[in-house]
Amino acid sequence: MIDTAAIIKYLLKNWKTVLFVVMVLMVVGKFRYDYKKLEEAYETSVASLEQQIDGLRSIHEEELARRQRAIDEYKQKLEDLEQQYDNILDDIEKDREIKRADYTRQFKDDQAALAEEINKIYGFNHAP
Repeated sequence: MIDTAAIIKYLLKNWKTVLFVVMVLMVVGKFRYDYKKLEEAYETSVASLEQQIDGLRSIHEEELARRQRAIDEYKQKLEDLEQQYDNILDDIEKDREIKRADYTRQFKDDQAALAEEINKIYGFNHAP
């Protein structure tokens, strides 16, 4: 069997070496514990960052969709304005043609009335 007296005698004789080995084992154990805690903290921060990135991606996608809707709305309004502009130009051209026909008729039929209208519009007198 194990001789406990011999073990105790050995430990008392080499107490510094035994204490050193125990201290080294404690330091190694503490390093392993700290390393495991650091690893857990790292994994937690990686998971948190991944969640933040996912959140930013969804916000970015929403912003892109909103921007696309705004661009589409802008294009539609621009097309509507262009259509209105074309309609107004057509109306102006029709009015111009009507006025031209009136002025041509007035020039042939009633030059005095045409002169009076020119005087009213532009503010100067017709000198025959």
